[in-house]
Amino acid sequence: MDSSLIILLTAVVTSSLWMAINGWRLLCRVKLHPIWQYLTLLLPMISISCSLFELQAFAQEQSDAFSAPWMRVVGAVSIAGTCWLGALLFQHYWPVTSRKSLLLWLTASILLFGWSYRQYKFLESNLANFGLGAMPGSIVPSNSNAGFTDLGRPVELYQFVGNAQSSDYIQNSNSRYVHYGNSMIVRESATTQANCHGWVFTSGQFLLKSEGVQRILEDHQYEQTESPVVGDIVIYRICENGEIRHTGLVQAVLTDGTVLIESKWGIDQRFLHLPESQPYSNYFEYYHTDRANHCIRMENQQASDDDA
Repeated sequence: MDSSLIILLTAVVTSSLWMAINGWRLLCRVKLHPIWQYLTLLLPMISISCSLFELQAFAQEQSDAFSAPWMRVVGAVSIAGTCWLGALLFQHYWPVTSRKSLLLWLTASILLFGWSYRQYKFLESNLANFGLGAMPGSIVPSNSNAGFTDLGRPVELYQFVGNAQSSDYIQNSNSRYVHYGNSMIVRESATTQANCHGWVFTSGQFLLKSEGVQRILEDHQYEQTESPVVGDIVIYRICENGEIRHTGLVQAVLTDGTVLIESKWGIDQRFLHLPESQPYSNYFEYYHTDRANHCIRMENQQASDDDA
């Protein structure tokens, strides 16, 4: 996490706590209506809660959690209320410098939300660029093949049908790698035949969705491990036990314990990278299986129909 964001969040938390305590004491002394007393205590507490929530959410890159619009509104209103409280307190304790102090606090609040919003939008835009839903084209079920786990449960196979914007999307892929260019090695050019899940579990023949990956993990006896070896897989989730966002293969484990991952980023290129150097999530788990490979069973439906 950016150190400047930590400093700003810490300033909001500590200042809000100070204002809550002193504001409560001050307003109780002047005997205002009880509703103002409770509001004085509530607003800084909300500011603290929102700041701590944003700190945790940003640290874990939980895009679905911190992108909620209501959280932005609540945070902005509570900090605005805290600024109002700060004006009262500054005027009471330091009447000469109250305007300068209030201006400083307002500036810090604006910087906090502006900086954090920029960081969040960066994360969200990366997630969107590499998600199936953001691809310019259609993701349709395969009419010719069907996938199955070892226990016989179906795994839907998908194919990509491009449109007029698809070629431009692929050609401009480098613009989506600006923040990762120095931490990855290109292993294969872009191809629309498979996404990250499909590259691992169908040998690059089809696209898979996250629900299919979860079914594969359950039926193929994958076990989570803290000591990955070459050939294991890595699963990226939005949070613990959350939705699966990305899949990759462990291609190397260096003598110092550093793990190198190879994965395909959507319909874009395939890269060799560090586990944390990707645009999907900072929460990831390694899985091991005793199977000879990771590929699911795939059957040609057209051939089956002809035989019937």
